[in-house]
Amino acid sequence: MKKTILICAVMVALAAMTITSCISWKKMTLSDEAFCKTPIVRAEIIFRIDSANYIIGWTDPEPYDFQPFVDYLCHCRVRQVPISIAPSTFLVKVKLYDSNNNEYNLVFTTNGYLIGIEGRIYEFSAEDACEIKKLLEQAKQ
Repeated sequence: MKKTILICAVMVALAAMTITSCISWKKMTLSDEAFCKTPIVRAEIIFRIDSANYIIGWTDPEPYDFQPFVDYLCHCRVRQVPISIAPSTFLVKVKLYDSNNNEYNLVFTTNGYLIGIEGRIYEFSAEDACEIKKLLEQAKQ
């Protein structure tokens, strides 16, 4: 069963890579996203809990020092990708709240290169993915 799931996951990843390599996207910044245009007053971060290659669940939401993260995220360059990603690939969830208590949900994949924002998927450069992973990892400490 595990082998079948692994083979299916690899096939989906290969298909996604083939599709993404054939299409070029315009680079953009996330500065036009709602959470970049409004002051964020608080944030919560949730980490996935894994054990022996199984997803057990998620940690309780923890307060998060969001300002360095939001500042960096809103100014890095991304490209929108026309793929969907399975929830099982999410490693971290970040919830941002503005002064009107509007919630902005962001999810990050295990490889750190993709972010999901309200149903849209964006890809980071390798350098930005590395920096964002560092900013997210700081919340674990």
